[in-house]
Amino acid sequence: MCSSAGRSPVAAGAAGGWRLLAIDGSTAQVPCTAEVLAWFGVVDPAARTPWAIGRVSTLYDVLNRVIVEAHLAPYRIGEHELAVAHLGRVRRDDLVLFDRGYPAFWLLTLLATRGLHYCMRATLTYCPAVEQFIRSGQREALITLCPGAAARRECRRKGLAVDPLPVRVLRVELPTGEVEVLLTSLHDAVADPHAVFADLYHQRWGIEEGYKALKCRAAVENFTGKSVLAIMQDFHAKVVTTNLTALLAHQAQESLPTAPRRHSVRVNFSHALTRLKDTIVRLFTVPDPRPLLHVLLDLLRRTVEPVRHLRSFPKTFRITLRRFHPTYKRCG
Repeated sequence: MCSSAGRSPVAAGAAGGWRLLAIDGSTAQVPCTAEVLAWFGVVDPAARTPWAIGRVSTLYDVLNRVIVEAHLAPYRIGEHELAVAHLGRVRRDDLVLFDRGYPAFWLLTLLATRGLHYCMRATLTYCPAVEQFIRSGQREALITLCPGAAARRECRRKGLAVDPLPVRVLRVELPTGEVEVLLTSLHDAVADPHAVFADLYHQRWGIEEGYKALKCRAAVENFTGKSVLAIMQDFHAKVVTTNLTALLAHQAQESLPTAPRRHSVRVNFSHALTRLKDTIVRLFTVPDPRPLLHVLLDLLRRTVEPVRHLRSFPKTFRITLRRFHPTYKRCG
C-alpha cells in the first residue's frame, strides 16, 4: 500500500505504491528582541518578561526521513493554515497522514477538491456521524459528513463547496485497549483493506522522530543571530543539514554488511548528523567532494544501532522552555 522503507528517497514516489507523507506542527523558541517580538508576536502580553515562539510546520516523508517542506511562521498563524500551504507540494500519488488536531470539514473538502488522498485521525466525538459509527460497533463504514452552520460559513469564506462529503471511517483497536478513529479518502476496501490501517497510521510517528532530530539533535532553536533574517537562515540551514544526513544515511544503509545478527540494524542517525555538521561546509567548498563522501559513508556504516520492533512507551506531555545562552555558541 505504501512505499517500503528500503526505497531510496528518489524512488519513494515510483509507481506501485504511495509516497507516504505526514503533516504536523510544532513550535520553536526564538530570541526576544524587539524586531523578533514584532514579527513573531508576544505569546503572553500579560507576562512580566515578554517572550516569543514561532509556529513550525513540516511536510515530512516518514519512510525516508526527509523534510519535503518546512515553514517557520508567527505563532498567530494556525496549524491548519500552514498545512494548506504544504498542499502545493503534495502529488496525487501521495498519501498524507494527519493527527487528530487537523480534522475540519473545510480541510477535508479542500483535499477532496484537489484530489489528494489522506488518512486522518479523529476524536471519538468529532461529529454525530462518527459518534453513531462508534456506537454501532462496526470496524469500518462509509459515512457522510454534513457541515454544520459554522462549517458552512468557513467553507463559503474559503470558496469551498458545502455539499455533504462521503468519507470512509475505520475503528482501530490498539494493544493498550485504546480505540482510534481514522478518516480516509481510500474508499476501496478491497484495494486498501482494514488490516493495513493500524500499521499505516503508526508510520506517522516518523514525523515525531523528525522533530526530535531537528530540535534535540540539530538544536534548531540555538540561533546564531537575533534578527528575523538570521532566525530564518538558521532554521532552513538546519533543515537542509538534516535532509542531507538522511540522504547519506540511506546510501550507507543500502551497503551495510549482511552478516547474521540478533537484531536488524540501521545507521545511527544522531551520529550521522554529528558527522555531517562537522563537514558540511567542506562538502560545498572542496573541488571534488567524492573522497570526503566516501569517508563519511564508511564512518556511517561502522556506526549502527539495533532495530527493536514492537516496543511501545507512553507519551509524556512536558513543556520545557529551552534556553541557549547567546554568548556561548557551538564551535566549528
